[in-house]
Amino acid sequence: MDTRLLYVLALVTGGAVGLFYYYSGSAPGNDLQLSSGIDFSAKQIRHVQTDDQGELVAELNAASLEHHVKGDRSVLTDTRSIWYRDGKPDAQLIAGMAESTEEGQQVILTQGVQVEQFATPQRGAMRFETDYLVGYPEQKRLETQHSVNITSPQAQLTSQGLNANLDTGEYDFYRIKARYAPPH
Repeated sequence: MDTRLLYVLALVTGGAVGLFYYYSGSAPGNDLQLSSGIDFSAKQIRHVQTDDQGELVAELNAASLEHHVKGDRSVLTDTRSIWYRDGKPDAQLIAGMAESTEEGQQVILTQGVQVEQFATPQRGAMRFETDYLVGYPEQKRLETQHSVNITSPQAQLTSQGLNANLDTGEYDFYRIKARYAPPH
């Protein structure tokens, strides 16, 4: 799994939060949101990131964004993010809810989480599905104690948990059930 996946989600969430916080100001009607713990919100979020040469790196779409004062946390709903490599889609993440806490140190993905790396000539497609996944961008780690379904061209695995070090590429799965079909 590409480490850019976790970094992009954290950067996008943090960037969106910062922009909306900066431009939110004190418009009429904000008092009601502040009393409920929300200092700003937005609908139909679209974020596009490019590199120095103008090549597409990532895009994020979300139905809504809310920033909660208590705990300094941001919540994105119906999130879909696509990462690009050499101008072509490389991976995507889908989650019903993405919550960034502690100034982006922790990202919690819930509600139908799907992480998919698309097939390339060098590797087959791989897909992770779970209902809860926690990422630590600074530590380059992912973890969950929930069931994880992993699908690749040769195998289907079900694991009761995952601990991944994206820096070293090491993945720990627990109580695995697998179906494997050797390559032809």
